[in-house]
Amino acid sequence: GTVQPSDVARCFWAAASLHWFHRHFLDSTTAASRHVLHECSTQDLSNIIWASAVLRHNPEGWVLRVAREFASKDLPHTPQEVANVLWAVAKVTDRQKAETFDEGHKGLPSLLVPAALGCLSGANAQNIANMLWAYARLGCKDKDLLTATCSRMQQLLPDADVQHVAGVAWAVARLKSERDGATT
Repeated sequence: GTVQPSDVARCFWAAASLHWFHRHFLDSTTAASRHVLHECSTQDLSNIIWASAVLRHNPEGWVLRVAREFASKDLPHTPQEVANVLWAVAKVTDRQKAETFDEGHKGLPSLLVPAALGCLSGANAQNIANMLWAYARLGCKDKDLLTATCSRMQQLLPDADVQHVAGVAWAVARLKSERDGATT
């Protein structure tokens, strides 16, 4: 039958959940998804990109291609989807900076800012910590994003875990030190 977008997402998600890296399966699933990627929901794209990063499957900048597709969607994004996409982009660019984070991809973190800002009202402390961790790893210093996420985190402080507060503090400190020219 015809490959559906959710079928592709489920294949990636299942492989990552099982930590099953089978090159032929992943390459075949990637090839099949190229034709339906534009039809994927934001949840499907989030699952594909998360799984690809977990499995370290990034042929020809695959993760960044999926992230660009995610960023192009005008649909509402959930905080978990945005956090997953940002985490995956940060993981891949951290591992393969020279190979995948070239001049053509430097604007990607900024392309994801509208999705992040748009979902903040529903974000929990873990979502905020994960988003800011990724933005700090990517060196994205969007002032509006930082102000809005810190404001949201301040609202969540009474119920936040220490781990999430520490994660936000680390991200803010890293972004501030980069702005001030210090090394981390």
